[in-house]
Amino acid sequence: SCKGNMEKLRKSGSPSRFTGYSRDGFSADNISELGADGDDDHELTFESNKMFKSAAERRYPRLTVKLAAPVPTKLEGYLDKKQPKAIIFGKWKPRYCVLKDKFKYYQNEESDSHLGVIDFNKVEASVYLLPDSSDTFKITVNGSDKHFIFRTQSSDEATEWVK
Repeated sequence: SCKGNMEKLRKSGSPSRFTGYSRDGFSADNISELGADGDDDHELTFESNKMFKSAAERRYPRLTVKLAAPVPTKLEGYLDKKQPKAIIFGKWKPRYCVLKDKFKYYQNEESDSHLGVIDFNKVEASVYLLPDSSDTFKITVNGSDKHFIFRTQSSDEATEWVK
């Protein structure tokens, strides 16, 4: 069935193209199900073929769903994160960090779920090097008291994360 094929496509997780035919037709609700699972790696776009050439195409409207290629990872690697309650005396913990369209940090590289995320598409944040340390940067969520401090292995690496 068409819905079953869409479900297989959604679960495959790979960039794909899917063409479906349905007597009932497609609705925007059916399409939004593909992107509703929180998959950050793919962007959903779709196009509808409104020009029908034959009677069969008029009877069974065609809709093509295209999943764009995954968003490339900008940076990833281990950084030390300063614990929020230890700002003055500084207890640091290693965290595996990934920067794509969001900044996510994990307990380690093998972790499936993130410990924290900053979605730069949803919040404004300031990211800057700390003046007293060339290997440390701070992310401050604008309009909030939330901030995160990360330390890198070198000043060059810190500059890359701040770009």
